[in-house]
Amino acid sequence: MNNKKRMRVESSDEDDALITVAQHLFRVAQQHLAEPHIEVEMRLCRVDGVPPQRASETFRILHQGSSRHKVRVGVAAEQFERMRADITAAAEERRDDATAAPSGARAPLVEHTTTEDVTVGSARYSYRVVGGTDAASAPQRVPQALLAKRRLAVADVRLFHRPYDVRLSISVEEPSPTAALPPADPPKGYTRHKARTSITFPAQHMRYDLTRVRAGRDETYEVELEGVFDDIRAELTEQWVADALQGLVRLVSPATPTSADR
Repeated sequence: MNNKKRMRVESSDEDDALITVAQHLFRVAQQHLAEPHIEVEMRLCRVDGVPPQRASETFRILHQGSSRHKVRVGVAAEQFERMRADITAAAEERRDDATAAPSGARAPLVEHTTTEDVTVGSARYSYRVVGGTDAASAPQRVPQALLAKRRLAVADVRLFHRPYDVRLSISVEEPSPTAALPPADPPKGYTRHKARTSITFPAQHMRYDLTRVRAGRDETYEVELEGVFDDIRAELTEQWVADALQGLVRLVSPATPTSADR
């Protein structure tokens, strides 16, 4: 069967391009489905250092090692706030629909968390930050997880008619073999403070993570969509990739980016 007919993508001028990109990204992910603890995530970014757009070219797929492009993860602060509001509103609407639906419907979930991650080599020490909401109380770090992350594949999609691009990452993230939890006192390493809103759509096997990240004096606003699968081999399909890709693209204004944006 022709995949372009089988896959559902909302009608727009970008239909064929999104389907082609989704098919390619699915093939990238499919090569690694046998790995345990696999993570599939897409995030908004800016791809720089790409040769000029060719006539009628709407996108370009780039792989690490085969291109000298550079990637800056994140979006502008004002766009971040708009995107968070849009996704939260969509979750509230679907939650109302789930409430009215027959028993068993899985409603979207909105969560807010504050964490501190310390990376040392391939290990990530993760702490949940609680308290510290007023001057009288200091924030407390609660050990949450000690993980080892290994990246399997990366594909970057330059979207020529959008102010942001998309990065697909396939990774393995598994508990560290040395300890179940990080020590009470964080080790010295690359430290990132994260204030995150996570919006999960269980029926679609998707979670949006919108995170304000502070590392030293740098602050970024990251927008990511991650697969939340019960059975990744059955639920990670070309259609899921197409829906996830379109979900991110829909967040982005189609207006031509300014020089400051790019």
